[in-house]
Amino acid sequence: MEMRMVTVNISAMVSIDCHCEASARITSSMCVGAPLERATSVPASFAIGRASREAHFILTHVGVSRGGGRFMDAQADSVRDWLESTKERGMRLGLETTEQMLARLGDPQASFPAIHVAGSNGKGSTCAMLSRMMTGMNLRVGLFTSPHLCHIEERVRIDGQLIGVEEFDEHLSHVRRVAEESPGLEPTYYETTFLVAMLAFAEAEVDWAVIETGLGGRLDATRLVQAEICVLTSLSLEHTDVLGETLAEIAGEKAAIARPGKPFVARWTDDADARERIISLVDEGMGRWFLPELKRSIWFEDELPDLESERLDPVFDPYEEAWNLAGMTLANSSIKITLSGEDAADIRFDTQIPGRMQAVYSADREEDAPFWQVDCAHNAAGMRFAFSVLSDWCFHSVARALLLGSTPQTDLDGFLEPVADFATRSGFDLVVVTEPAGGRLPALDCRVLAERLSELVPEMDVIIHQEVADAVEEVSRWFESQPEYVVEKPHPSHLEGRRGAPVAICIGSLYLAGNVLSELGRDSPEDLAI
Repeated sequence: MEMRMVTVNISAMVSIDCHCEASARITSSMCVGAPLERATSVPASFAIGRASREAHFILTHVGVSRGGGRFMDAQADSVRDWLESTKERGMRLGLETTEQMLARLGDPQASFPAIHVAGSNGKGSTCAMLSRMMTGMNLRVGLFTSPHLCHIEERVRIDGQLIGVEEFDEHLSHVRRVAEESPGLEPTYYETTFLVAMLAFAEAEVDWAVIETGLGGRLDATRLVQAEICVLTSLSLEHTDVLGETLAEIAGEKAAIARPGKPFVARWTDDADARERIISLVDEGMGRWFLPELKRSIWFEDELPDLESERLDPVFDPYEEAWNLAGMTLANSSIKITLSGEDAADIRFDTQIPGRMQAVYSADREEDAPFWQVDCAHNAAGMRFAFSVLSDWCFHSVARALLLGSTPQTDLDGFLEPVADFATRSGFDLVVVTEPAGGRLPALDCRVLAERLSELVPEMDVIIHQEVADAVEEVSRWFESQPEYVVEKPHPSHLEGRRGAPVAICIGSLYLAGNVLSELGRDSPEDLAI
């Protein structure tokens, strides 16, 4: 095995985000064969008194109209500087500061009902699918997710579109203004972006908001939204220094988003202690298990079916679980489902989530190959799922490259084993490791990553580039060496008909996904819409 050191000047990473998310894929299933109908009204608790809450919000939201130019234009840069300064406050679990800030802002979160989503893997994809489905039913939908791939405005979407820079700065100025009232309050970076989202959603008069937790759930700022239904995606051992050392402890922190008397949908977990903890936090008669293998749900109190005898054939679709879990969530909510099976199928087929098994083309035309497959799987469970999909999609590719980077891993071997298994069975023509920039935590040293990967697959050459830009350039040179490969009738976001094309897999970190999209020039608001 030969390892080639390509870069020097290993520099310190700049911390950009002060919160973290668990991303990846795991989350689940809605059959689209038959029309689905339920109801779409805002719950009565939101209709009653909503006018008075909105009046209170409007009175407290001092600012200029959208048409009046950039809010506090002369101070726009300083407002962003202030946002950057909040990173120095680090990560802080707890509700007190955010609760006080919301009160000063007029409790904008009280003007709309929400779907609240927690979990280790798949919650971002589930939130995106919920937003797509609800927007498809002509509902106005706010979507708050974190962290962002390329631009801070990604955290605040309305009907899948990023809010504008001008609008973000207006709400950010408002947040800063009330934070500096006496006595002063010090929201963190993450809490500040959450508050901006609440103001944006209230001003836009969204019908519903879909809210992704940041870390855990019990003490996450998003716990303060008015949730009408809560969702728990897959669980894995993560952030054990904060959430607990066992899956049951982590389940307890995340399932604590459950609201009294409100429905709760949780993805099934094989860990009996974790299941028991989840059940203990949900009111009787309110909880349902989502069974991804069966594509259906059962009440917490029901007897578990025979998973082996009823298990369906696997479908290598990275969005299937997220789609199905989103559909199951809506079916158990007060929202009337007005999508026909045909409309639902069209939405599903046309959806691609930025940074989640995203096909990015190396040329201007979609029929050109090779292409990038960009995914933000970032822990052992996410990598196992991602490579189960990639093994099917990329097995017949005439050439394969890998660009890998990560933040520190609690289980580095578990993180790398799916990569090593794929490399052993299918092989990579090029392997490049790098260091993602812009994360809350410094990147894992690319030399450490390369050394361990080389130990797992001794016959594989590994090229090291600390800078993502250099790593992308290395892969781009490899692209140029590939023979011409034209795909017939390509779909912009699906790989059917593209299975033989040369592919470069970018994986290991949400921040790496964002870095690569920026390097490729695929980071416009249109590119990042859902």
